[in-house]
Amino acid sequence: MYYNILDFLITYIHLFSSFLWWGLTFFVIFILGPVNKKGFYSSILPRIHKFVIPISTLSIFSGIVLTFINIDFDLNRLFNSMWGYMLIVGGLFSLPVYLIVIFRSKNRNVKVQLGKKKLPQYNNLLPYLVFLFLSITISLMIFVTQWFFLPS
Repeated sequence: MYYNILDFLITYIHLFSSFLWWGLTFFVIFILGPVNKKGFYSSILPRIHKFVIPISTLSIFSGIVLTFINIDFDLNRLFNSMWGYMLIVGGLFSLPVYLIVIFRSKNRNVKVQLGKKKLPQYNNLLPYLVFLFLSITISLMIFVTQWFFLPS
């Protein structure tokens, strides 16, 4: 009984935190970024970033716990099935995004003004690449949970 309650709670904590992480990333990249060309909303970005750190940590940690619950703590079930491989690949796409979130937290005392300073071209692609990785992660996780049965 407690096992089912734990599985239910971890599943919805993971689902909620993952969608929140993706949604905040979408908001910053596609809505706040273009509107903040003159830097009027720069004070919002560090606040959002401080919120994203615990949300992304919760998402990754709950995903790991949920994986172990679903495989009954047997790593052979994870590494011997297509379900497990897709889960691992999906999780690996979220790790670079998480590392960017963590490492960018160290230099957040500077006001961010998008559009004021010309950055190298690859820096302009980084937010879109981050969003693509999170989108791939969520898509793979939804695919795995909806269309694959748990390994036997």
